Amino acid sequence: MNKGASSLEILFYSDKPEVVETWIAYLRAEGLDFKPVFREPGQEPTGARVAIVWMPYEQLFDKEAQLEVVFNVGAGVDAVLTSGMLPENVDLVRLEDSGMGAKMAEYVIHALAEITRDMAQFRSAQAQQAWQPQPHVYVEDWPVGILGLGVIGSQIAASIAALGYPVLGWSRRQRHFDGVEPYAGADGFGKFLSGSRVLVNVLPLTPETHHILNWDTFSQLLPGGHVINIGRGDHLNEDDLLECLDAGTLSGATLDVFKTEPLPSGHPFWTHPAIQVTPHISGTTNQRLAMRQIATKLRAWRAGTPFTGVIDRRAGY
Repeated sequence: MNKGASSLEILFYSDKPEVVETWIAYLRAEGLDFKPVFREPGQEPTGARVAIVWMPYEQLFDKEAQLEVVFNVGAGVDAVLTSGMLPENVDLVRLEDSGMGAKMAEYVIHALAEITRDMAQFRSAQAQQAWQPQPHVYVEDWPVGILGLGVIGSQIAASIAALGYPVLGWSRRQRHFDGVEPYAGADGFGKFLSGSRVLVNVLPLTPETHHILNWDTFSQLLPGGHVINIGRGDHLNEDDLLECLDAGTLSGATLDVFKTEPLPSGHPFWTHPAIQVTPHISGTTNQRLAMRQIATKLRAWRAGTPFTGVIDRRAGY
């Protein structure tokens, strides 16, 4: 059904007002005709049919009876789904890359160089003014397993494969990509892990993937294993990671996402010698591209034509 060509109200929310201002400016630059509306906790519902949000507070959608579609300014939608406030009849739409894939592939490649070539040793040598070349690193000794082969995971896999690393991929359903050895489902999970030395997590967060990065998972990796988590903090059992690192079951971890963000002062991850911490920056959103993508989807929605990125509530992504 055509949603009409007249200006419509769009409910915006981010905990950073300056970010919302950027969204509005980019959407207007795309030629969209709309009226921005806002709602703080305790205020009456806006009556908007469309919302564009990131990390909304739980009551944002309460009594918004006219709401039809919510665009999430990011690939991960767990914060919206777990709030329990979004009615079942409202479509939830995620971003499909919008530049994040390339940045996350860049992050993983950087982490791989740090891991496989032990770049920290050269920084230490520089501090001592010591010239210490090291032997050639054979990438075939460092098979990389990608957990999650969606839009972003498949892009990361292709980038790593292009560098010559053996790449394995695991997904819930079987998927095939050039240069990637595919595994799927519960039956393929163990074989996938046993062939991987570096484990890269880009899965969506669902009840099934909560704490998928645990002792059992880590113990099945090849010796000297490393984990790179750029999915969600709740994918990781933090206690299991620390125990595996201290026991030598894992050699290291590169973590960009955490159960609690910002990572609290005094958390053991800050000072653990085998853990590299970054502040959730692996896949920063290109706001211009994100709003261009949302503008395209919003035009399709208003015209009543299909568009991609609508979340399957049962699957969680």
